[in-house]
This record gives sequence, structure tokens and C-alpha cells, in this order.
Amino acid sequence: MKRYTLIICFQLIGVACFSQSSKSNMVYNNFTFYYLDNSAGAENETMSDKLNQELDINLGKLKGRTENYFFLYASNGNNYKTEYNLNNILDKKSKLLQTYLSRPSLNPDYDFDKKIIRDNLQENPLFIKQRIEINLYLSADAVRQMINNIEALPLPLTLTKEILLYIDRNDANIKINVYTDKADYKVDLKDFFRFCNNELGITFSTDVYLL
Repeated sequence: MKRYTLIICFQLIGVACFSQSSKSNMVYNNFTFYYLDNSAGAENETMSDKLNQELDINLGKLKGRTENYFFLYASNGNNYKTEYNLNNILDKKSKLLQTYLSRPSLNPDYDFDKKIIRDNLQENPLFIKQRIEINLYLSADAVRQMINNIEALPLPLTLTKEILLYIDRNDANIKINVYTDKADYKVDLKDFFRFCNNELGITFSTDVYLL
């Protein structure tokens, strides 16, 4: 991984040159982003029932979060799903998550996913006053792909750095949460997500939850 670190860092720093928008910022107290990857492979399955339940519980906790810009992105090759209304997700009649989690998603196209997310935030520039929270829900296979394809600049690693370039904030608290199924990854995932932090001057921590 070390041989790609400098390349990735330079690319992330370069993105900052294109991150500014001429549009007026929408002001919110909070920005809450969810990225889901439910892909599966020959050795690893989709997100477990336990991980899905954790997702449901944590989404429910957001109901009390005031002035919150909510953005959920469910990766599925080029057939992604998005939702910006938390109430639509929590509505028991909603089929979005139920359908998405009922079968394996296609392997992620990191470049495609990053473009869609980047375009969304550039088209809807935000100023966040209090809290920025990025939540990644990854199947065991999604983590395996991330580790084995570091040269592809895997979105779960780069997005947690890049997404902040598109959001204006002063002293907003930044929190990164990674949820995945416990598996033998042969790496310390918490250290894995710290890459480029020194080069980019990042001081916030990333918490990894193995369920």
C-alpha cells in the first residue's frame, strides 16, 4: 500500500483545485452521509443481518438531528440508488433499502461512484455549522476489494478525505464511522483508514466497527 500513498495523496490534494463552486451555499447544522456497498464474492457474503440491523438502528437515531442534510448513496455498479429524505428511508412502506439489501449489489465502480457523489455536492454546495458525519457500511467482500485494489483508489478510503473538500465549514465536528462484518482481513483497518492523514493535515479519527 505504501507505494501508492504518495500518488493518492497528490491526487486528493489536486482535487481541491476543482472543489470550489460559484453557487451560494445552503446552510445546515449537520451533514450526514451514508455509503453502502453490499457486494459479495466467492469467499465473502453480502452485509450480514447484524450489519443491516445496525444500519437500521443508526438511521433511526437521526430523527432527532436538526437541520440535517441527509445523503445516502447505495453502490451497485452503475445502477446506484440515492436518497436525500431520511423520512423516506424510515417509512416502513419504503422498499429502497429492503430491495437493495435483499441481494448482492454489483461490484463498485469507484470512479463512477466518486463522480456521482462529487457532482451532487458541487451542484448543492453546503455550509455546515456543527457536525459532519460520514458513515460507510461495507460487506466483508467490499473490504476485501478495497484492500486488494488499492491502485484503483478505492472510494471508501479516498471519499473520507475528498468529501470534506466540497463542504464549507468552520469548526464543525467531523466524525467518520466504518461498519463492516468481522472477517480475517489480515490488516488493521483503523490504520488502513489513516493513510494520507499527515500529508493532508487531517486530525480527526476514523472509528471502525467490526460486527
